[in-house]
Amino acid sequence: YDLGLKMSADLILRLVGKDRIERVAEIVRIMNETGLRASELLRASDKLPRVECTNCVYHDLAKDYPAVCRFDIGFLSGLMGAEVEHQSCMHREATACRFRFKPYS
Repeated sequence: YDLGLKMSADLILRLVGKDRIERVAEIVRIMNETGLRASELLRASDKLPRVECTNCVYHDLAKDYPAVCRFDIGFLSGLMGAEVEHQSCMHREATACRFRFKPYS
């Protein structure tokens, strides 16, 4: 988690001045630049798009060390400045990893 937060700090400037929806779009671009196949997923009940990844660059490592998934949570949290819910995980046999940004309290 902490390493993900640290890595996000170098990219924060790309998000300055963007609203939350624009931030999600930029976060998806950043994730795609790192080799992930990320996209925005918007359900009718969502106020903010979720992030979905259909590949996992850590898949083999996560089999033995499930905590590696916390990197993505820290990275996304740092970029958005909000808590992230890891809704599904390819490591846990889902078809994609899905992340939802929790509303500000």
